[in-house]
Amino acid sequence: MSKRANSRKMAMRMIYQHDIRNQELTSIFEDLDKSQYAEETVDWAFKLAETTVNHIDSIDEIIAKYSIDWAPDRLNRIDRALLRIGIAEINHTDTPFQVVINEIIEISKIYSTEESAKFINGILDKYVKDTCLQDS
Repeated sequence: MSKRANSRKMAMRMIYQHDIRNQELTSIFEDLDKSQYAEETVDWAFKLAETTVNHIDSIDEIIAKYSIDWAPDRLNRIDRALLRIGIAEINHTDTPFQVVINEIIEISKIYSTEESAKFINGILDKYVKDTCLQDS
C-alpha cells in the first residue's frame, strides 16, 4: 500500500471521528495511533484532513448537489468521510483526479459496502466531469 493510500485512510479516520466526536482535528489527530506509519504519511494525512475540515461547508454543498435525494447528513458516515476527503483532494491538491477517485473507491471497498463504492464513484465521476473536464 502506498504512503498516500495510507494517508487517505488515516484522513478518512480523522474526518469520520470529527463527524462523530465534533472535536478539534488536532485533538483527534493526537488520539490516532501513528506509530506504524512514516512521518511523511502522517503529515500528508493531517494536511488532507485539515484541508477537508477547512472547506467542509463547500464540500458538503457539492455532496448535496451530486448525491441526488441524499442529504449529506443521511449518508453513511464512512461514505461521507470518503467523499469529503476525495473532493478536498481533487479541489485543493495537485493529485490527479483519476488517482483520487481510484484510491477513494478502493478504500470504500475495504471499509464500506460494494454499493457504497458505486455510489461514491458516481458522485465523484459526475463532479469531475462537471468541473475538471469542462474545458477539455
